[in-house]
Amino acid sequence: MTFNHIAEEVCHALTIILRKSLNQGDISEDWRIANVSPIFKKGSRGKASNYRPVSLDSQVSKIYESILRDAIMEHLVKNQLIWESQHGFLRGRSCLSNLLAFLDKVTDCFDKG
Repeated sequence: MTFNHIAEEVCHALTIILRKSLNQGDISEDWRIANVSPIFKKGSRGKASNYRPVSLDSQVSKIYESILRDAIMEHLVKNQLIWESQHGFLRGRSCLSNLLAFLDKVTDCFDKG
């Protein structure tokens, strides 16, 4: 049995599970549970404040979320439902690009005044 054959079988099974979940509007309890592990940052290992929590989520859940996010974003962009000012939601844009756009507008106001 090859890797591609196994991948096709797993993909088919996941497709059935994800479609059923979407149709029923319910997500498996197992997919909602995350294991939170403390990761040491620096300083004394005896102080809880020197650790940060890291959430280990279900890989199937991450795939499901990614598929849904991509479909929702495609719909929003295609139907122009996201404003130009919402940089944080679009590829190639960020909080920094939003700040730079804002500064351009403010600078234009001062230049015109």
